[in-house]
Amino acid sequence: MFATLSDLFVGGWLIDKLIERGYDETKVRKAVLLCGMTMGMAVFGATTTTDPYIAIVWITIALSGLAAAAPVGWSLPSLIAPRGGTGTVGGIMNFANNMMGAVAPIVTGFIVGATHSFTNAFLVAGCMLVIGILAFVFLLGPIEQLPEPGVSPD
Repeated sequence: MFATLSDLFVGGWLIDKLIERGYDETKVRKAVLLCGMTMGMAVFGATTTTDPYIAIVWITIALSGLAAAAPVGWSLPSLIAPRGGTGTVGGIMNFANNMMGAVAPIVTGFIVGATHSFTNAFLVAGCMLVIGILAFVFLLGPIEQLPEPGVSPD
């Protein structure tokens, strides 16, 4: 429920309102993306407790942040791909996401089977999130359409 509200109001409505009011699109989208992913690191909090209710609170915070960031992530192919390339970029992104969707539960199963605890699985998830945050900070430039290959931007 919290993740859905975060997705709709922060990832959707708030971004649109801020851009509509004249804020820089790249800064708004990157801020929501990075803040949401940083909130996702609350998954580390779930590793510090044995109380399932406290773990649920930490996981709820993490998923709400990631849900706020998700619309930005899903919109990136249409925002940055060269003309006619949105389908290709989106397809590559969907392939990678689906591969990780298949790999994550397998890795989690191996970790939990070996350690009899979800703590290390949550630590791995959090570390992967840190890598993702660093990639967005250092690799993602302005969120604007890339020029077509072989065509001068002028």
